[in-house]
Amino acid sequence: MSERRWSVVSLAIALAVAAPRPAAAEPVTLDDAIARALAAHPSLAGARARVDAAATEIELVDVEARPTVAATASYSVGARAGIALTDPAQALAGNVTASWRIWDFGLRAARRRAAAATVAAREVAFTQAERAVLQQVEQAYVEVLGAEARLQIRRAASVAERRHLDEARRLVVAGSKTSIDVAQADARVASARVAEVRADNARAQAIAALAQAIAGDLPADATFTTPWPAPLVDEDAALEGLVAEAVRADPELARLNAERVASAQAREATRLATRPTLAATASAGVDALGTYGVPPDDRRVAGAWSAGVTLSWQLYDGGARRARLRAADATLRAADAELADRLLGLRAQLSAARLDIAAAKAQQGAAAASVAAAREQLRQAEARSAAGLGTSAELTDAQDALTQALGDAADADYQLAAARTILRYRLGRLVTHPGHRESNP
Repeated sequence: MSERRWSVVSLAIALAVAAPRPAAAEPVTLDDAIARALAAHPSLAGARARVDAAATEIELVDVEARPTVAATASYSVGARAGIALTDPAQALAGNVTASWRIWDFGLRAARRRAAAATVAAREVAFTQAERAVLQQVEQAYVEVLGAEARLQIRRAASVAERRHLDEARRLVVAGSKTSIDVAQADARVASARVAEVRADNARAQAIAALAQAIAGDLPADATFTTPWPAPLVDEDAALEGLVAEAVRADPELARLNAERVASAQAREATRLATRPTLAATASAGVDALGTYGVPPDDRRVAGAWSAGVTLSWQLYDGGARRARLRAADATLRAADAELADRLLGLRAQLSAARLDIAAAKAQQGAAAASVAAAREQLRQAEARSAAGLGTSAELTDAQDALTQALGDAADADYQLAAARTILRYRLGRLVTHPGHRESNP
């Protein structure tokens, strides 16, 4: 190589070494994902806006207890038949009126209680939306962990198949194998690579689902460090005890109860809608009267004021209140039915989660035994192959058995983590990971 060419190559190498490398993405923990979701998820923003909208209804009810003031002004010109039709009169008037509802026999208080109950129901609905986001985030995170475990298994299988291919080539050179063994090993490498690509795509889709759950973006090279969820200390407890705890903590039941209270208060306000109201009024103004076109000294100006108390009572509304009461009663019956249905569904969900946990634990035990047996089978097959005694089919079956056993173990870990996540949220417990159980090797 010439001196000039060597200088160019040296400069290129130096620039490549000195060039800044892109920083690796920060690990994404479950706490990070939850914090991002709580800060930016649109469903939470919508739920909070609904709380704020309901709170304004209380303000509108409170306004009814305050006095109101209105000002009016008018000017007119006209004449009446038989009284100087050709000489019209003009009038200018100004008036200020104040009104104050003194008492409505409990109607406003009932409406305020109904509005306050609606705000409480919206607050509970916000808590429910928050819980739903937390559960979605953790379930998506667990799915990423499961996809990552499956991808690592497929990558390990690809490495093993490439090692088997190198071994087959060595044995062909040594005369212990034929070229068909190399071709078969090459095909297995390609098949393992396809499976690895599929697993990588599944991981990417799981990351995309997690990004959707947190309402944000995640880097393509993100790593996820939070381990599998820790066991629940009472996950094997009797169903009745878990149901009792879930009933106390379930945000959906709390929301339905709060909405039922709001409906009951709204019905009470409807029942009182035709009660009388007592209001005080006062007004002061001025009238300017005169004949159109005459000198100003022929016009007159007069002031006026008035004050009084008015009692109004709608004696008959055509049946509107009775119809609204029937609608309110139907709403209460529907709320009772929803509460009963939620209780049934909650019991069924807890039972299913407990069964899933028990099944996943049993699968873990069986998968651990299967992995140990498959590892031993592969060890013996590789030893026989290295000695030129085993067949390629024997090695293939052993490697497939280990890959399948590891996949079953990863699936059992994922199913147990998902079931524990569901059970914990059904019990109303916050996301905590005080400890963790390592996944199967």
